[in-house]
Amino acid sequence: LFFSPLYRAEDLETDKKNRIEIIRGRKNHAYAYGKYRFAKLMFGSDPYGLSLSGEEDQIAGIAPDDLRHRREALVASAPVDIFYCGTADAEEVAGVMEKHLRGFGGRCVDRLPVSVVRCAGEPRSFVEEGLYTQSNLFMGFRTGTVLSDREYYATELMNIIFGDSST
Repeated sequence: LFFSPLYRAEDLETDKKNRIEIIRGRKNHAYAYGKYRFAKLMFGSDPYGLSLSGEEDQIAGIAPDDLRHRREALVASAPVDIFYCGTADAEEVAGVMEKHLRGFGGRCVDRLPVSVVRCAGEPRSFVEEGLYTQSNLFMGFRTGTVLSDREYYATELMNIIFGDSST
């Protein structure tokens, strides 16, 4: 499966349809939709502003070749840890895995850019009206604390105590 994946076009269409229904369904769940809109408005194009489910037009545009190209890129660049348990010789297994992984083009790892935003600028406010039976208030602020800071874990604990996370 790892070296010769088979992903049929009809399976992709079914999965895309299911994902799009999930994306559309968040509008019917006030808290999920509010949290989604809050992240989009507060973080914009920052990584925290991106939806983990994707957007409807992005999902609809995925083709089988897109999956194949993405898989090949990930296999070529993503760190790989292999754990083996079994009766075959471990060196033999390692040789087979190395041979197949070499075929994916070099095993160089791309470093993701790190962006640190300590200050977000002027405060902003957004009101979105809809036909809801309940309402939700979402508030956010940037602490100026990032993962490499000594205070990061204290900030995380503070966020948990006040009821949410740092995202």
